[in-house]
Amino acid sequence: MKDDPLADLLRLREAALARMAADRAAMRANYALPLPSGERWSLLRRLPADAATLVRSHVAGGAVLAGAALGIPLARHAARNSDAPRVGEALARRVADRLVADARGRETPDGSALAYLHRYHCGQGLFYGWTGTTEFWVAEVEDGWPTYPPLRRFDTADAFVGWLALQTDRSLSGATDPTITAFKLDNQRLTLARLRAYADGEP
Repeated sequence: MKDDPLADLLRLREAALARMAADRAAMRANYALPLPSGERWSLLRRLPADAATLVRSHVAGGAVLAGAALGIPLARHAARNSDAPRVGEALARRVADRLVADARGRETPDGSALAYLHRYHCGQGLFYGWTGTTEFWVAEVEDGWPTYPPLRRFDTADAFVGWLALQTDRSLSGATDPTITAFKLDNQRLTLARLRAYADGEP
C-alpha cells in the first residue's frame, strides 16, 4: 500500500483540531478564563477545508500549520513523493546482517546499535541482542542507550527485514505517526542514507 501524503496531512489536521478543542475546553473548565486568541489559533482557522486548496496553497507554499496543539510543520513531509523509494529487502538484510555481526564481535553483554551517541535525546535507532536476547529492536534513544520497552521488537531477522524493507524516509521520519510530537518529528531519525552508510561499514 502506497503512502498517501494528503490523507496523512488531513488526518493530522483533524487530530489537531480535535486536540485544540479539547485543550480549550479543559482550560476553560480548569481556570474559567477565556483562551487568548493568538495568531497560532487564527492561522489554524484559516486553513482551507477543501483538500485541493489545502494542497495547493499550503503544501506547495511550503508551510502548513496543523495546529498549535501538535505544532508540526507538515508541508515538507506531505509534499514528499508518495512513491518515494523504500528501504527494500536487499538493504534491510544488509543492515540486519551488520547488527548481528557487530553484536557477536563485542566483548560486553550489550548488543549492537545503529544510533547516535550523545547526551539526552538521540532520536530513534536500531538494536540487536540487548538484554541477553536475540531480538531486533526499533527504539527511542536517550544518552546513546535504547529506551525500554522498545517501540517495535522482532524475534527473527526475517521479521525485522520484512518491516524495515517497507519503510521510506517519510515513514522513518515519523510523519505518518498521528501521535508524533513536534520535538521528535524528523529529529535524529533513521533515513535511507544512514541505513546505506551503516550497511557499507561506516561507524
